[in-house]
Amino acid sequence: MCIKYNITTRSNVNEDQEYKEMVSNVLKEFDEHMNKLQFHKALEAVMNLVDYLNKYVDKKAPWTLAKNNDSSLKDVLLTLVDGILISCFMLNPFMPHKMKEVFESIGVNFEKRLPGAYETTFESIKQKLTIFAKID
Repeated sequence: MCIKYNITTRSNVNEDQEYKEMVSNVLKEFDEHMNKLQFHKALEAVMNLVDYLNKYVDKKAPWTLAKNNDSSLKDVLLTLVDGILISCFMLNPFMPHKMKEVFESIGVNFEKRLPGAYETTFESIKQKLTIFAKID
């Protein structure tokens, strides 16, 4: 949808406070578990964010926002992109090659520290990226 509606770079996003709080909590939990070498719990934290993003997309219904030319479409899509990128940063220690594909596809400069909500920077969403191909 980002490409279809020409929302391919971050600019002046209205930040969702509930999302920011969720990311802050997940990052803290992830960091604690990684420091204790509790990798399964760290991955659970990542999945908590992914579950939140799934609910967020259902709640915000960007397809309806697009149909109604709602200006909040940009904010919703960029929040989702941000959440996906943060998830990828957390998954990087477990799947470095796949996450590298994600980062390279949108020009993310990988840093060693985890970014907070709305702190990830990227050049441009260039094309649709399939991280895992659908198995028929």
